[in-house]
Amino acid sequence: MLLEFSVKNYASFKDLATFTLIPGKGVRSPRGTTDFNIEKVSSKQKALRSAVIFGPNAAGKSNLLDAISTLKMLVIQPTQSVSDKLNCDSFGNSTQPISFKITFIRRKVIFDYSLSFTANEFIQEKLLADDEVVFDRDMDVPEDLRANQTLLFYYQGKNKQEAAEAFKWFAEDLVPFTRVARLNTNPLLDTLNDESIKKKFLEVMKYVDFGITDISVSKPVIPSQLADIIEQLKVPADARENFISSLSTRTVLFRHLDQENKSYNLVLGQESAGTQEAISLVLSLITFDSDKTLLFDEFDRSYHFDLARTFLALINCGKQHNQYILSSHQPALMDDKSLRKDQIWFVEKDAFGVSSLYSLYDFSQTDSRGDVSLSKKYLAGRFGALPEINEPALLNIFGGDSDE
Repeated sequence: MLLEFSVKNYASFKDLATFTLIPGKGVRSPRGTTDFNIEKVSSKQKALRSAVIFGPNAAGKSNLLDAISTLKMLVIQPTQSVSDKLNCDSFGNSTQPISFKITFIRRKVIFDYSLSFTANEFIQEKLLADDEVVFDRDMDVPEDLRANQTLLFYYQGKNKQEAAEAFKWFAEDLVPFTRVARLNTNPLLDTLNDESIKKKFLEVMKYVDFGITDISVSKPVIPSQLADIIEQLKVPADARENFISSLSTRTVLFRHLDQENKSYNLVLGQESAGTQEAISLVLSLITFDSDKTLLFDEFDRSYHFDLARTFLALINCGKQHNQYILSSHQPALMDDKSLRKDQIWFVEKDAFGVSSLYSLYDFSQTDSRGDVSLSKKYLAGRFGALPEINEPALLNIFGGDSDE
């Protein structure tokens, strides 16, 4: 599970921003959910089971989740030659390095991994396991390591135990549904070839009223050239299948019934955005046993508030033990009784295009009283992260009336 993530000079995050899923001191869980919001991930460490990030359009919510997804791809999809460029979406096309730092836990070991890079090379890289240094790029640079290759990938290929475990977390336990990731390449879809999972999925889709009566998923298809490259990569055997699957595309067909009770099929791209979002979320709830970290960008953007609230309740219920990081445009979700104060985050952008990140936990106790809903306080400007809209000016542009 993810404990903390920091980013600097990536997309709209010019300055250092830190997102944490470590429970805040003195925060009370909502009534009746004391044991549900927090997962005990080791004898000494707990993690929040979910977090929801709020903010206006183009504030940087997607950029934060994309930063985590980008770090995953840098780790699991290495460059093939010294001439390959790295994914370097720096703030304002700056030539300064992008910096990521992530803390996560796998099999009760706490890993700290940091990485700084430009378009051409990795400048800094370090991995710690329970505070013990596994490798440090400043001190440990093998002769055959390319400047645009991570030490993490290099050492997992050498079967260095701690590096292999950290790599597996990125490859297997971190599951993004963001702009960087595509649904038709996600291994989750393959679980629908299991009849028991498929039956449960169709039952859930019936109750959320999407009109899907059946679904079929083709086997993953991977180009032969890419398959040859993968064979040359030294991915651990127990992670290779998941790695290949994550790079493969699938054909997905959904069956519907028309007014005459005749069936017809739609491919994935023909389904609504809301349906595609719901498919990912429902499958994650059905198939994953525990300890996965899932990123859903604007998870509620294309379906009704009541469905979004229901999904949030399922995420925070006591029967599932994965971790969900969500972004949302629906302030009313702040009032959901399943959320703690430290699970609510905000992103806002200033006049210079710089995003900042902060939590409701950063505000005083007076801002969390129960006499007024959090969403009303948010819309009143108490927590910032609101769009600045000049309606009179817009009306003038389009020839409307204004009060000015």
